Amino acid sequence: SNDREDILFTQQGWLTPPTIYRFTPHNRSLTNTGLIAQAKVSFSDYEVEERWVTTKDNVRIPLTLIHRKGLKRDGTMPTWLTAYGAYGVSIFPDFDTSRLLWLEQGGAIAIAHVRGGGELGPAWHDGGRAGNKKNSINDFIRCAEYLIENKYTSPSKLVISGESAGGIVIGMAMTLRPELFSAVAIDVGMLNTSRLDKIPIGSMNFEEIGSPFTPQGKRDLLNIDAYEHLHAGTRYPPVLLTVGLHDQRVSPWQTAKFTARLQEINQRWNIPVLVLADKNGGHNASTYAGADAK
Repeated sequence: SNDREDILFTQQGWLTPPTIYRFTPHNRSLTNTGLIAQAKVSFSDYEVEERWVTTKDNVRIPLTLIHRKGLKRDGTMPTWLTAYGAYGVSIFPDFDTSRLLWLEQGGAIAIAHVRGGGELGPAWHDGGRAGNKKNSINDFIRCAEYLIENKYTSPSKLVISGESAGGIVIGMAMTLRPELFSAVAIDVGMLNTSRLDKIPIGSMNFEEIGSPFTPQGKRDLLNIDAYEHLHAGTRYPPVLLTVGLHDQRVSPWQTAKFTARLQEINQRWNIPVLVLADKNGGHNASTYAGADAK
């Protein structure tokens, strides 16, 4: 046979390690190439649920849940909810052994495929872009409510995280509904969107998030600015912020401003706001489970 006619493709899932297959069209044969070594860990004790969460505007949001088999819904399961929701980036099923660090402790992982991503096509992206960006935030909050209402978890057991443009969703969800979450982690987050023009590549984000140089764009950016939504007298959950000090995509001062104001507010209740800074790091210093959106 002519090997150049063969097709190589990779298949993987949330709980299934990647395998590279060879497909030969002329005889329709499918073989495992063995090019990827078998994973030495097993996810056989865990399962995936794919749910649809209906928003107030009657839009159905895909929600992925990964947890131990035989789950009892009594609201006691520690649950880690994450999202990205920007630039039309889709969070597809991928295999990540680091998830076991959380799953083996009895935790669940939830991935909200909010508008702004690309999971359901270009219209899904547009539904969470620029003037529609608040949809991404509201979709995420609705997914959190769904997990609580359906007794997967409770606010005292629900933690959230996101990175980069996903920091808009996580930061705003925390400021709008702090009572829903027990802890928050934001990595290289965009947390002061109304100052978008002050970061080195700010103008490259105007089409996606909004331009501070138009009246409507300025309003849109203020509406999703987590820093501007922090209010004295509000009790926020503990927060961990990570940042690379050489980040040219989302300048470190965005995290610094957010941290300073939040520390001042939370000190009233002695609630920690911690920063983990990598002095040599850039924008891609770290990732969070469930997404590889840079």
